[in-house]
Amino acid sequence: MFKLNLKIALRNLWKNKGYTFINVTGLSIGMASCILIFLFIRYQLSFDEGIKNEDRIYRFVTDWKYDAFDDYSNAVAIPAVKTVKNEIVGIEKAAAIFRNWNIVRVKDATGKDVIKKEETIYYVEPDFFEIFRMQWLYAKPTTALNDPNTVALSETAAKHYFGNAQNAIGKNVTMGNKTLLKVSGVFK
Repeated sequence: MFKLNLKIALRNLWKNKGYTFINVTGLSIGMASCILIFLFIRYQLSFDEGIKNEDRIYRFVTDWKYDAFDDYSNAVAIPAVKTVKNEIVGIEKAAAIFRNWNIVRVKDATGKDVIKKEETIYYVEPDFFEIFRMQWLYAKPTTALNDPNTVALSETAAKHYFGNAQNAIGKNVTMGNKTLLKVSGVFK
């Protein structure tokens, strides 16, 4: 029975080639569109995966208005963070993040300066580690950046600079030519 129905269906498809082409093309385009939309939505929803309280975390940006166009920037004036904390009701914590590129120098076992490649470096305030909870290997997030001129490194960066994460604690890192920072914590 099934064989007979399949044979009749194929005969009809072969007889009406124009309609068959239009139907198959439409079905293919529809299925491809659905798959692309699904992949796009899944990609967009993946950004906050793994972050606790992601529904309560927001990004503060600057809206630049020009004559010819509008622009958005992730750069915000430093005093804005303090103003946001103090004047907007409902804000529990706020932290500034600054991305920079610099040359990093560390001392090797003999005390000689070793220049590491230019790195992408993020400067953050101590509240950053209370907003984005990370697993700490050495030190505590509440005290890691309390002292001036201290730095917390990721485990990958600590291994890159000092061989392993445990060796990094208490060592100095020089940013650029003269900014000396002491490693006060390592996170995963």
